[in-house]
Amino acid sequence: MSQHKTRTTSRSQPAAQFFEAVVKALDRELSKPAEADALGRCASQRTLIRKLNKTRDALHMAGFKRISGRRILKGLSRSGVVHPIEIQRADQSCVSDPFWLIGMGLDDAPVDPIELLRASLPDGVVCYFTALAFHSLTTQLPSHHHIARLVRPSARSRRPPSVSATTGRSRRFHPLGILRFLYQGVPYYETKRDRSLVAGIQQCYLNPHTVFRITDPEQTLLDTLHRPLSCGGPTVVFEAWQIGTESLDEDRLLDHLHAIKDTRLHRRVGCMLEKTGHQPSASLRSFLNDVRDAIRRDDPDGRIPLLYGHQSPHVDRDWLLEIP
Repeated sequence: MSQHKTRTTSRSQPAAQFFEAVVKALDRELSKPAEADALGRCASQRTLIRKLNKTRDALHMAGFKRISGRRILKGLSRSGVVHPIEIQRADQSCVSDPFWLIGMGLDDAPVDPIELLRASLPDGVVCYFTALAFHSLTTQLPSHHHIARLVRPSARSRRPPSVSATTGRSRRFHPLGILRFLYQGVPYYETKRDRSLVAGIQQCYLNPHTVFRITDPEQTLLDTLHRPLSCGGPTVVFEAWQIGTESLDEDRLLDHLHAIKDTRLHRRVGCMLEKTGHQPSASLRSFLNDVRDAIRRDDPDGRIPLLYGHQSPHVDRDWLLEIP
């Protein structure tokens, strides 16, 4: 009996040493200053397994060179080093990699929505309702969250809904994007965005372990006019502008308007600033006056909604915008 116990202990000792070395490597990774490509406290299973495979290879421990990252993950889970995050699938078309929280004693630790978004798309840009909440531009709790994959504009994205050759069913565009998963009943979406329309992106720190990219406050306000539904709807949009104009960086806003060469957006901004009672400084006022003069000169009958997709019989005559 004692001999058997000794042999078992001797066989398990290298495994214990290996897993201890892996845990130390993860601790070193999490203790580093947060960077855009760092692992972070929350990671998708795919990312975590890839990191564990690299850690295994770097250790060069005999007998463990072929152990899979998935098997290492199971061992870490049994030891309480990593913890699965329960996410829900909406339906069979809702695809998402499982997520893990890394660290001892975090079984019931709260997970910030931005941590999940970053884990789902590490090089993405947090935007829309989530960005409004992060920048304190709304008093509402987000009913959904968004992260964007920036892409070059293509003619394909402007085509009407296509028909599947296999099913014959129309594959309709979903206004909120691709539903990746639900966490605590709240849906998380991924969307593709034309990078030429996203001029304002900043890097922020959520906690010592998480750095992420997000639309800056001025870009986020512009997004409310272009995608009001993704930002929570008209009530949230008007509240955001009322809050946002109190600390508006007009120089940054003007830079974004110059970079986003969209006269319809320019008109919407001018009208929204008037509706909130904001008095622009000289440079921004001059830019918006030129926009208004161009409307009268070049497009006297071109009515468009103030909020994209929200038609109304009430028209602002100066900006030729339909006001909800």
